[in-house]
Amino acid sequence: MNFKNRISKQLVAMLLFVFIGGVVMAQTVVRGTVSSAEEGGGPIPGVAVVVQGTTVGTTTDANGQYSITVEDLNVTLIFRYIGFLEQQVAVNGRSVVDVIMQPSLEEVGEVVVTALGIRRERKALGYSVGEVDNEELANAQEANVITALSGKVAGVQISTSSSQPGGAARITIRGNSSLLYNNQPLFIVDGIPFDNSETGSQDGGPGTSTGLDLDPINIENISILKGAAASALYGSRAANGVILVTTKSGKLNTKPTIKISHRSTFDKIYETPLQETWAMGLYSAAAGGYVLYDTEEGEYTSSSWGPKISDVVSSGEATKYDRWKYFKTGYTSESSFSISGGSENISYFGAINHTDLSGVLDPTKLRRTSFTTNLTAQVTDKVKATVGLNYINTDNDRLIEGWSSLSSFMNSFLASPWTWNPEPIVDDNGRQRIYRYAGRNNYLWIQENTRNNVQRHRFKPVFTLEYQILEGLNLTGRAGVDFYSQRRYFYVNVGSIAYGSTTGSYSQANEEYFSFNSDILLNYRKEFMGGDLKTDFMIGHNIQTYQTKSEGIDGADYNIPEWYNIYNCSTQTPWSNIWQRRSYSGYGQAVISFRDFLYYTFTGRNDWSSTLPTENNSYFYSSNSLGFIFSELVEIPFLNYGKIRASYASVGNDAPAYSIFTRSNVANAYGGAGIPSLQYPYNGVGSYLEGTAAGNTDLKNEETNEWEFGLELRMFNNRIGFEGAVYNKISLNQILPANTPITTGFSSVLMNIGKISNKGVELSLNLTPVKTENLSWDVNLNWYKNKSVVEKIADGVPSIDTGGNSSIVEGEPYAVFRGSQYVRDDNGNKVVDDDPASSTYGYYLIDYGQNIIGTNEPDFAGGVRNTVTYKNLSLTAFFDFRVGNVISSGTDYYLLYYGMAKRQEDRPANGILVHEGVKGHYDASNNLILSGEVNDIESEVVKGWQWYYSYVTEESIQPGDFLKLRDVSLTYTLPRDILSKVSWIDNVSFTAQGRNLLRIYAKDFSGSDPEVNQNGIGNSQGWSTYMMPDTKSYSFGISITFK
Repeated sequence: MNFKNRISKQLVAMLLFVFIGGVVMAQTVVRGTVSSAEEGGGPIPGVAVVVQGTTVGTTTDANGQYSITVEDLNVTLIFRYIGFLEQQVAVNGRSVVDVIMQPSLEEVGEVVVTALGIRRERKALGYSVGEVDNEELANAQEANVITALSGKVAGVQISTSSSQPGGAARITIRGNSSLLYNNQPLFIVDGIPFDNSETGSQDGGPGTSTGLDLDPINIENISILKGAAASALYGSRAANGVILVTTKSGKLNTKPTIKISHRSTFDKIYETPLQETWAMGLYSAAAGGYVLYDTEEGEYTSSSWGPKISDVVSSGEATKYDRWKYFKTGYTSESSFSISGGSENISYFGAINHTDLSGVLDPTKLRRTSFTTNLTAQVTDKVKATVGLNYINTDNDRLIEGWSSLSSFMNSFLASPWTWNPEPIVDDNGRQRIYRYAGRNNYLWIQENTRNNVQRHRFKPVFTLEYQILEGLNLTGRAGVDFYSQRRYFYVNVGSIAYGSTTGSYSQANEEYFSFNSDILLNYRKEFMGGDLKTDFMIGHNIQTYQTKSEGIDGADYNIPEWYNIYNCSTQTPWSNIWQRRSYSGYGQAVISFRDFLYYTFTGRNDWSSTLPTENNSYFYSSNSLGFIFSELVEIPFLNYGKIRASYASVGNDAPAYSIFTRSNVANAYGGAGIPSLQYPYNGVGSYLEGTAAGNTDLKNEETNEWEFGLELRMFNNRIGFEGAVYNKISLNQILPANTPITTGFSSVLMNIGKISNKGVELSLNLTPVKTENLSWDVNLNWYKNKSVVEKIADGVPSIDTGGNSSIVEGEPYAVFRGSQYVRDDNGNKVVDDDPASSTYGYYLIDYGQNIIGTNEPDFAGGVRNTVTYKNLSLTAFFDFRVGNVISSGTDYYLLYYGMAKRQEDRPANGILVHEGVKGHYDASNNLILSGEVNDIESEVVKGWQWYYSYVTEESIQPGDFLKLRDVSLTYTLPRDILSKVSWIDNVSFTAQGRNLLRIYAKDFSGSDPEVNQNGIGNSQGWSTYMMPDTKSYSFGISITFK
């Protein structure tokens, strides 16, 4: 009995010891930091930490820190992270275990930033994500981060608006998703929406982009979410794709690092091709030959149809004046200072950058100064806070471009004859000197007496708080603001003799943009089946508010010349606008993976928008994607990695603000057509007139549905990498204006009636042909093709004109150029009118109908990057290309009329020409009658161009194909054995770069640059009139990093 009692007591004591000890050991916590062994590497976020032989696990936070509860201090921890070798580390009684992970060369670069800033393994994605790192951005030598992306990602097309400093740039991803409204992707910077609208457009010319405020030197990485599945978590904002920008930040447990850099860039223009043989004047058969207009005052003509310049002597001096001498070498100075580092619990990054860009033509310039700080603190074991603040000051001076005869420098510059000297600008009486009687200013007068300026102050604060509730359960809150205040002014001095203001005009506007965005995310991760089945669930809530407020005054009639102030204007017209919208959203994501070869992702988001009627303001979007890594199951000798993926998703646009209401406008006058006229305000009382567009309380959101299939391969020890995708995107319920019966009192109403489709292929190929200890050669190629079709506009509305001969037409690509063209026979020969009674006898017959002539959508486009590295020397060359599109050149339209077009160089000296073609005419029934004979009828060259051909749309349609050496960069980094002699310097590199050094255009292209677009970021693309010439650049830089 005693023995039994003694044994029982011992068993109870043992059980209590085991139980209590187990409880105590279950509460033992191991902490540590996981860092990269790479040079300059720091803490690694997102590393999976698992207790060997169990399902207990966690992941490192953004600072590479982890905390995990273990049964005892003798367990082994397994550390896994894509791009690094798996490590097994025995705890051996330690409570702090820091780990340094070695990179796996086969996996480097496999973590990408996805929607909401979530970092995921690329292998887990079922959709395409493009990436551009800070090195590629630096090589681009662009002050505008958007133009720096040109040609670098398959499916992404960039269109520039101007070579002037600060020119706006348009970016589209996988074609246009909206027929009339916004087609620009959503910009997200550090988790917060960032406005990229166009501002400062004037007199028909393009403006500047607020996206210019992003300084490329502060950017760590850009992820481009191209498809609907990739961007669906952003809901109604993501129909056009998403550009995710991640700025630089500090790293924990790193010493303070100071980096200074400077780059100087020199810009030279490419001269726009012009004929350089013929002088000012006209040829008239009735006058018996040339009528020469001398450059003496009072003798003016707008044309260059005179005799050869070599045959003319004016005022006893050479008659050809060098117009290009007024352009100069542009200069850009870019300086940067940054400091970064971190302690055990705090990391920091701060930078000051300044860009001072002087354009190739005075007074164009851009000055941008930015201050950036990012601070992260591990407040407690469970709480982490991140604060980011960005301030940007931008000052942009521009000259007007485009068709304006009042203020466009290039309008007067390109059209003026070679034999006209623009100096002096005014005569002895103070009157402006011009080469024609009226209608166009002296271009030097425009340069000195007009200005278009935008000054902007921008703030972007972001605050993020993360709280680890339990192991695997985390709560994140993020809030941020994008705010800017800008002042715009535009003036024309007294003395203009062009159409428009002759007594001076001045316009100024003060504008404010405010956007608030907040997200709350709850994330839960759990592993099952010994880690074979992994789950990751997230739910979240979003609030967004936007407001744009503009107030301005338009003034005219200066009291005192050259005093550019609104109070100097006798006539002043104030105006104001305010634009607001708000949305609430709930969203979620579920990621399930099995044995790291099968991944499924579901996302869902519901938006409530203020711009839609109450009955329709709630709408749901979802996505499903699947990734299958078949190389994990099937071993193929040459294949290192193979994955197929598929996705289907829906995203969309809500309606423009205030579309559901019939808007009213301030009335200035009322009357006419027999009704007595009233001027408002009347006796101090204002008035409003109801708009002609009716509101629609039945509007719904636009919707885009897209499926995508993809293939990813890495072969031959990762020396060859391939990624391909095919997609089909259909955007329906397009919000478009529909005509209404006149009896309604309105001309149109917005309705959900349009439909557009985009189908495409994207291919990327990465090669490493050479890789030795000291020498490597890498080739990166991307190619894409997008085919759009306008499936439906509206009943009774087969087309919509968008400007510049550009139209949206049912059954055609988005968009096409329409207009007049020459009449041809079945063999393509132009037909010459052989009816002696006709006013066009001897000239080409013209079809003045709305003929479809071509589209600005290319057949295909892409880019090729070659990088050769030998020891400390690296040479990179990047080409991009676009093939199969056409452009509409308004410049050519005018130059053909004035006789200044390059293709008019070869003209008959006697002014008489027999056109190539066949004879024919229209009979009384308007039937084309062809004689079949080769034309032998004489015609006058000047009459042909000035009366007929310059007006033919076909004449100004040109091929837009190009191949460009977009950038080339040579970098030399000082060797370590040299730097080791200076203890306080960590890195020194020297860089020489060139941009746009080689351009190959189609033979029939006669402009400056087929990429340039007059309409800025608007939907009417591929046309331009009197734009600044393209430039090439050379730059030299140095970067020093101090320990």
